[in-house]
Amino acid sequence: MALVFVTFVAHRPSGHPLPQLIALEEGQGYLLDNYQYLHGHTAFAGSLKLLRDLVNLPPPQPAVTNLFEIDGTLCRSEEMNIDAYYSTDLGLLHDVLDRHAAENKTSVIEQFLQRHPSYLQKSLDKGFLSVLCPSVKETLEWLATRATRDSRSPILRIGLMTGNSRPDALLKLTAAGINTSLFDLSISAFGDTHIDRLSPIQDSMAKLRA
Repeated sequence: MALVFVTFVAHRPSGHPLPQLIALEEGQGYLLDNYQYLHGHTAFAGSLKLLRDLVNLPPPQPAVTNLFEIDGTLCRSEEMNIDAYYSTDLGLLHDVLDRHAAENKTSVIEQFLQRHPSYLQKSLDKGFLSVLCPSVKETLEWLATRATRDSRSPILRIGLMTGNSRPDALLKLTAAGINTSLFDLSISAFGDTHIDRLSPIQDSMAKLRA
């Protein structure tokens, strides 16, 4: 049953309070500062029940974060990498282009990162596989189970921190049979946006602090 409460928040010139009607749906409630407001309810048939909650907010729930490297940790995909002529990180590509004094380096890198996943997919289609590392499936399932436990447990976040580009990383994991939805990509860091191997760590830490 929906109740309609009357809250007196203003006054007419005569000094009598001006009521404001607030309709509450079933399951809704309201909070009032008794030092500043008068409050009551309109007449209705049936029993009257008044519930008042005094709330003390709990301390912030602790969080545990796990960031996984991919190659050699979650899966082994050396054959795919070699067949696709894969560079392990963006820093190596920068070094190669600098060595050859390439013009429009930024444009070349963008084209490389856009095209490389298609070459990796072709390598996969030819039979060059990505294979799960030992115990990875069981470990991820265990972590995923802990992540959905009751609110008394620490918040568990599972992300990725890798020199792979984001498309390449997800392709390798999917090819190895890993469910990529287990990973929180909003706290993950990938090699297509970082030249060196230290900045992904700093990137993930900044995202976690935010």
